[in-house]
This record gives sequence, structure tokens and C-alpha cells, in this order.
Amino acid sequence: MRLPNYLVRRPGGFAFRLIVPLRLRRAFGRTVIKHALHTHDPATAQAWALALARRYQLAFQSVAQGALMADQDAKLRRLTGKTAREIDEIGRVLPDDGTEARPPASRRAPVSADDELAEALGLTLGRDPKEWSVSDAYGRRLEGKDTDDPDADLRRQVAASHHLESLGAPAGAVAAAITQARVPDIVDMLPKGGPPPGIKPKSLKAAADDWMKIIAIKFQKPNQGKNLRAHRRTIDLFAASAGGRTLVHTIDWATVSKFIQGRLLTIDTSTAINEQSWLRDFFAWAVKARHYPQDRANPAEGHVHRTKADKKAASQRNGFQAFNLTQLCSMFDPVNLVRLKGTRNRWMAVLGLYTGARAKELTLLELLDVGPDEEEGVPVLDFNLLGEFKTLKTETSPRKTPIHPDLIALGLMERVEALRADGQTLLFPGLNMYAVNGPSAAPQRAFTRYRQALKIEPRTGLMGLHSFRDTAIGALKMAKVGQAWREEYVGHDKSERKSVKDTPHGTAYDVETLAALAEICHPPLNWADRGVIDIAALRPLLLAGLDSADEDDKDSDSEE
Repeated sequence: MRLPNYLVRRPGGFAFRLIVPLRLRRAFGRTVIKHALHTHDPATAQAWALALARRYQLAFQSVAQGALMADQDAKLRRLTGKTAREIDEIGRVLPDDGTEARPPASRRAPVSADDELAEALGLTLGRDPKEWSVSDAYGRRLEGKDTDDPDADLRRQVAASHHLESLGAPAGAVAAAITQARVPDIVDMLPKGGPPPGIKPKSLKAAADDWMKIIAIKFQKPNQGKNLRAHRRTIDLFAASAGGRTLVHTIDWATVSKFIQGRLLTIDTSTAINEQSWLRDFFAWAVKARHYPQDRANPAEGHVHRTKADKKAASQRNGFQAFNLTQLCSMFDPVNLVRLKGTRNRWMAVLGLYTGARAKELTLLELLDVGPDEEEGVPVLDFNLLGEFKTLKTETSPRKTPIHPDLIALGLMERVEALRADGQTLLFPGLNMYAVNGPSAAPQRAFTRYRQALKIEPRTGLMGLHSFRDTAIGALKMAKVGQAWREEYVGHDKSERKSVKDTPHGTAYDVETLAALAEICHPPLNWADRGVIDIAALRPLLLAGLDSADEDDKDSDSEE
């Protein structure tokens, strides 16, 4: 049997509407019962409507049975406070002593006849529609007034709840069992008709555990534990929000929205976007595992996104700022560079300046990745995934970057040969591959201390080894190097195809060659010609030792 529609959508929110059975209309004094639900949320409204409908049906049954009994008036008085003859005076409640009583004066708005009837039947909504409050296990309570913005009210309640949790237990306090009125769980209220055809019911907690086992394969390399833990934290928080025993196939868009909106109160938008992406992956897996219907939209889609303006603002606030020419000259002045301890740390800065590579990409280079390309013979840095610890940021990050002639002159190949003779396999040996923030954590800290000692600070955002990436890209832009060539050189996502107009000599390359890439990108990065790099003076500082084990690694954060 199809369920009646108890909900009515109004501009001020949802309302509950129930038609009184014909045989009971005289007893109840009306044909229709209506209640404002004081919410704009469909899931909350449906939960309240189903709860009220269920309890009204019980009331109808009691009145119907009482109508056949001799004590009809007593039955009605217990249920409604009225006798059959007095039922037409709806809006007043007549207690057993016969005195007239109206709703309590503390109510700040007139009470409708329907609301009075609901109170007489014990069908109140369990909360004042104009107030909200939250309590903790120690009896502490925060409350406030509702506004015309239900979403903002919900945010205030969640924030108040988090604040109470952050206070911790009072000295000597013992947690008390507190029963709080709450909106009925819509999953518990829906008819138990079983799962949709073809669905294997699975609790959210059990499904989360299965999903984590699957994605652990993706993050199986030792230095990827941080990403794996971030996924685990997100799915656990979602399970706590939605209920660990909730069946996956019953989760809807509103459930995920409640979680994401709550997270936005405590985390940055970019982090929320990451968590939304991971939940989207979880439900995509659930569809394949037949725990979630394939014909439904992914419930983790479209809750939060960033516009171009948001991205630009976030980049200015949290992004890395490129170095200017004056700052570069100061950092690579041989008199100053000697203060940056360790040839490894010095090479990290130099390579970042000439290649625009990410710090982690440089720290994972093996000696086999440095040298002449097998096909063209052009010396390259080969950023690939061939190795135990190798990881790259995006699908377009694997690339071969031609080695700048200045790097050859500074002694890069001599360092490679010296490391091979020493029995090493990595270009930067001795780094902690199990560090929480990856093997680049130690060189990052060393360079940051050096930069701060020179009093080089960002005007906005951040400054670090990653700033050399922005510096190199900026130099290529200033030289009007085509975007496609820049993306090829530094390993950015490809947004356009290479054009004949992007080449300095107007020759189209049917086959993309490393020689062409070097010819286009190396001239704008001639830092020696621009007075930043003194090859003769810096070469001894870069070849002073191998730094196979560096003191800076002693305080590296490592995974337990």
C-alpha cells in the first residue's frame, strides 16, 4: 500500500498535514490536522511527519475503540481534555475539575487549535520552534534563538556542540546519562521493505573497513602513509556522523551534506573538497561492490566547490610566492650560500631554480634517472615511478626534463659519478623515506632556516623550496614560452597542444623531442647570464662532499 503524503512544502518551511478519518471527525472537531514543522530540510521534515503520523494513527485507534465503550466521554477527556459535547470548543482545554485553562503564558506566540490538540494527545514536537540548545554529559548547556536561516542555526548548534566537547571533563565530574529530545532517525522510521533489488546490505562501518583494505593497495609505498591515514580519518568521521550501523544503500545526499557542512565549521574549504572527493570515491566503490544502487546519483557530489575567485584568494593566502631577482642574488651569493649546510641542501635549491621541479620529486631521483636519454642522447632528469619509494603528484608528472648546461658546468654529473663510486643509488642519499611529510621534509627545514637567516620573507603566502617552482615558471612566462611547453617542462597538467607559434624559430615539431624542449625552455633559465649564479664560485660549494647522512635528518618526523 502506498504511503500517504504527509508533507506540504510552504515558503516558510515544511508542514505536516493529515486527513482525519470520517468516523472520527466529530470527536476531533476537524477534517484536517496541520502542524508547521519549522524546518526547510526535507529529511528532517519527513522524519517528523512520519513520527507524527504514526502517533496520530495510534490516537485514532484509541478514540475509535473508546467510541464503542460506555465511558466514551472519559476516554475522550483523557485524550483531548474534552467531552463529546464540548469538543466544538477546540482551542480550550477543560481539565477534569471543570475549570478553564489556556496554554501556558510562557509561549511567545498564539497556539493554534491543532497544536493544542497535539499537546493534549502528547504529540508535541519535543522542542520550542524558536529555540535551540545543546548539552553535554556533564550537564553543561548552550542555547540560543532560532533565526530565519535554518542552515545558519544548524551551524551554530554544531559549533556549540564542538565547543562543549573541547572543554573536557570538569574536575572531579562524573558523566551523567542525559536524555535529549532529538529528531527521529529517518532510517529507523522508513518502512522495512528490504533493500533494492540486487543490493547487498552492508553497514557503513563494515563497508568503510572493506574500502580501506582496497585503497591500501593504492597507498602501499612506505612514504604514502599520510595519505592513507587522511582517508581513514575522513571515512571514520563520516561513519560517526551518519551512524556506523546505517546501511550504505539508505544514505542520501542530505546525510552527506550534513557531514560536509559540519566539517566546514572547522576545516578549510580546500580540505573539505579533498574529503568530499574521498567520500565520492567511497560511494563509487560501493556501487561496484553492489552496496549502493547504481541508478542513484553519487550522494557525495556537489556539496562544496571552489570558484576561480576562491582559488585565487586561497593561492594568495596559502600558496608559495616566487623569489624576485634581488632575493635570488642574495640566496645564491657564495658568501651567503656557505651558510646553507650540506651540499645536498645546496643542490636541492639549485636544481629547483633550473628545473622548477617539486622538492619531493628531486629527493626521489635515483642515479639511473640522471644522464643522457637513451634515444636522443640529451642529458635529462627522468622523473618516473620506477623505484620502491617513487610517487608523483599527478598523471602528467612523469616526464624527462633536459638538464640545463649551467647544471653540467656546476658539476652535477661529477656528483653522480662520485655517488656511484661510493656505492649509492640515490641522487640525495640519507634522507628519511618514512618521514611523515616525505623525504623532502629535512631539506625543506634546512632551506627555510637559511632563508630566514637572510631575512627573506614573503609578502603574502609562503616561501620555501617550492617557491623555486613558481620562480622558474614565472621566468618562462616572462619570456613568452608557450603554455604547452611550460607544462611539459615542469610537469603540469596539459591544458593545450603545442603550436608552431610557440617555437622561437617557427618550425613545427611533428615528434616532440627533448632537444626542442631544451631549445625553447633553457634560454629563459640562464640564471648565470642574469647574474644570479656564479658558476666558478659556486662549483666548489656544490662538490665539497656527498652528504650521504646529514645531521638535519636526526629530527625528521618518522612514521611509527
